[in-house]
Amino acid sequence: MRRCNFHLARREIIEFFEMSNREAHAKDGQYVYKSEFLDGWKEFADNPCRDTAEQLLEKSPEYASFISAYFEGCCPRGIYHRRGIVTAINFPVGEYRLDMRLEEMQGLRELTAEEYAVFGRESLRDVIYHVKPTEFAGRHWKMMVGTTEGKLYQLGAILEMKAEEFTTNLPRDVFNRCEQLLGTPSAEEKGRFIWDTSTGTVTFQYAIIGEIFEADLYVGNWGTHR
Repeated sequence: MRRCNFHLARREIIEFFEMSNREAHAKDGQYVYKSEFLDGWKEFADNPCRDTAEQLLEKSPEYASFISAYFEGCCPRGIYHRRGIVTAINFPVGEYRLDMRLEEMQGLRELTAEEYAVFGRESLRDVIYHVKPTEFAGRHWKMMVGTTEGKLYQLGAILEMKAEEFTTNLPRDVFNRCEQLLGTPSAEEKGRFIWDTSTGTVTFQYAIIGEIFEADLYVGNWGTHR
């Protein structure tokens, strides 16, 4: 239980339920579970952690072997734990990667003094640019790149839309694309996923703020210790 990625277990169990429901629906039937199990599952699904996982097992011992198999499979090297095929340095955000040269990028425009006041920078050696927008996971993202002494240390992609246009498919598509390339996240919480790799970190986060939905995707190089 100490090693389990409970967020991953939640996703995998939900996928099992969805598949089971489709099969049952195709046969004009439905699956039925004990109310104690469903109560424990709701608490775990709302807050996937060790405490709610143990409570789920205690409340429905007849389902313990079924649930425990998912918890075991969601530990590092478990059957549900996915390994990445790229690292941060060559993770593609549309047409951009950290291993590109600044000269390869189009539409370079340095931040204004007012924008630097908002985004900040660690020293005057750091220069941040707006660059040409790009496509990622089927969406159109604004792009910024951070450089130090002319070398890239960070990519920043920003997606904004009206909250009323938001659908759950949007963050799911972005997450699935990241997971396909980077594997299972190193850490996650509601609305935020982090992939630590040997060359840097990729972070995807999203939230609805008032009437605006915003998603941010950051790719940072370990070499600069940011």
